[in-house]
Order: sequence, then C-alpha cells, then structure tokens
Amino acid sequence: MDKLDNNMMCKCGCGELKTKGVEFDKHVALVGQPDLFIKPNICVFCDGDYWHNLPGSKEKDLRVTKKLEDDGYKVLRFWEKDINSDINGCVAEIEKHLVTDAYLGTTSLNKSQEYVC
Repeated sequence: MDKLDNNMMCKCGCGELKTKGVEFDKHVALVGQPDLFIKPNICVFCDGDYWHNLPGSKEKDLRVTKKLEDDGYKVLRFWEKDINSDINGCVAEIEKHLVTDAYLGTTSLNKSQEYVC
C-alpha cells in the first residue's frame, strides 16, 4: 500500500469511528482485503478514483463484492471523491449499518451498495 492509500484510509473516518467507540481492523485477510473490517460482518472499501477505474478494476471489485456477500458479509464501498467531499456522510452511512447489522447481532445479507456520501 502506498502513501496515498494510507492518507485516503485515514480520511475514511477512522478517527471519527474510534471517537464513537467503534472497533475495527484494517486490511484483514479476507477476499479483496477490506480497508476496514467491523465485526461481525462489515467490510468497508475506500476505492481510489484512479486505480478503481482502470480497465478490469470495476469487474474485479464486483467479483470481490459478490464473493464477500455470498459468504455473508455486508460490503460498503466509497469512492475517493466522495470521501474527500463528504467524509461525515460516509461515516454516517457506516454508522447506519453498525446499528442495523453488526451491533444488533444480525448478519446482513442485503445487497451491497456503492455509496455517494
């Protein structure tokens, strides 16, 4: 992972989530290696505008998302431009899933979404 990815990762709301007491791991050993993983089943990806628009990248992202969903994970994907323009909206979207999925002890099998914050 290069320095740009680390900066974007931090912008993905790590500090805000920590402040709210949300525990997460970074880059866990799951398919696609999510940027954030919140137990029991939430995978958060912060997709860079350049790298995730290269030929074949969107298809790979779709395959990763489908595999994780098939395995019972909730997948949240945020574009770099949206993280940069509205980090609070992105964090709010993650929080919404914490309340309805992880912290209620339910496993979300709903279709994953690509969020515009």
